[in-house]
Amino acid sequence: MTRSQTARTVAATLGRAALASLTCVVIAQPSEAADTTSSSTFVQGKCPQVVTGRVVLKMDIICHDTDGLIVGANNTTIFLNGYSIKCTDPLGYKFSCQDVIVVEPVLLPLTGTTTTTAESEDTREIGIDTNRKSNVQIIGPGQVQGFDVGVRLLGPADKVVLKKVNVTGPDGDADLATETSATVIPNRPETDGILIKNFVEHGRCYNDGHHTNCRCNDDDHAHEVDVQTNSVDNHTVGIKIENSSRVFVRMNFIHDNNEGAESETSFRQNHGLLVCASPSVEAQELTNCKVGVSRRNRIHTNLVVDNGMNASFPDSDPDGALTMTGNVRDNLITHNTVLGNNGDGVSVRDGAAANRISNNIVLYNSTTETTDEYVVGDPAEEPRRFYDIAARAAGPYNSINPNNKCLTDSPGVDQAVCNQGENEEWK
Repeated sequence: MTRSQTARTVAATLGRAALASLTCVVIAQPSEAADTTSSSTFVQGKCPQVVTGRVVLKMDIICHDTDGLIVGANNTTIFLNGYSIKCTDPLGYKFSCQDVIVVEPVLLPLTGTTTTTAESEDTREIGIDTNRKSNVQIIGPGQVQGFDVGVRLLGPADKVVLKKVNVTGPDGDADLATETSATVIPNRPETDGILIKNFVEHGRCYNDGHHTNCRCNDDDHAHEVDVQTNSVDNHTVGIKIENSSRVFVRMNFIHDNNEGAESETSFRQNHGLLVCASPSVEAQELTNCKVGVSRRNRIHTNLVVDNGMNASFPDSDPDGALTMTGNVRDNLITHNTVLGNNGDGVSVRDGAAANRISNNIVLYNSTTETTDEYVVGDPAEEPRRFYDIAARAAGPYNSINPNNKCLTDSPGVDQAVCNQGENEEWK
């Protein structure tokens, strides 16, 4: 589906007034309350910079292949105040700080070409990093643009809020040359718009001296992590919840997150919103996440449109719009609108269990795609298959309610979930 087709579909399904109400939150005028004196230690326009207290931007910040703002203490509030934090790098993807380093060139089968690997997390440029601090707020309107990770909410910590921020990167369309004198980066590297990581529950282990097993229970600890009314686009993953629990993600506009290349040349997963945790070190590449658990998160009233690029590989999961994969349990996915994505719409994968999916609109997501070399009847060139709602090696007890509005579903999803004729491809 082209972007113009997607736009027409979204407008017809939701109405332009509904779209405006979802997107206006990130372009509103600065509030009078935010336009006050900032902390005396904050230097306008400087990066990287450790900030504390009350921080109010009064000018744009341009970073050159560095981090932006790093929270240095609890009880910090950053008001973007209508300004932007932007990162540039002449060697990066479309001259942004979404860049790669060559660790060991890997010969790709059949093509004879080599590929690169994304930077390790320790070296990735981050626009705003909450840095394990509590009682932190990042308040828009404003923009974070062109970083490997736009905003990282990093635990363990409590009471972290991100709202009304536009987190973006360079457009994946071929609108700007990617070649410089030193490097060619045809595909967007692995990047996260908003990364929510390591907000873990405080487990309690039971051992009375007579039992050999250790039982870890939920202690009802709420982190009060709230990610709301943001717009996120042009990363390989828009919003990523990794090894985190009790996070609330609501009313965000998540769109156009992809690798920025043709699907035949893609070599990594693309997702709009990804909830993940790996059950083992060996499974990290499959789940695209580190070892841990993500549970009891609430994903509510988000608009998820035109993410992914129909990529699918034998040893990796395909692209998806709203994806739960790995050691992911007891999450609530409700009242989201997932339209016109290039991959699965809503999916549970690779052991994800006991998640509840209800009252979502999941329509017009890809059904199949073939490569240019596709030959009918050739098993080696079978078309890629995608679904509005999919279960791919999912764990038990996922509850996918028939009140979801959808058309296509995969094997493993109850046939009563989607509409009659659900296994027919829509045109």
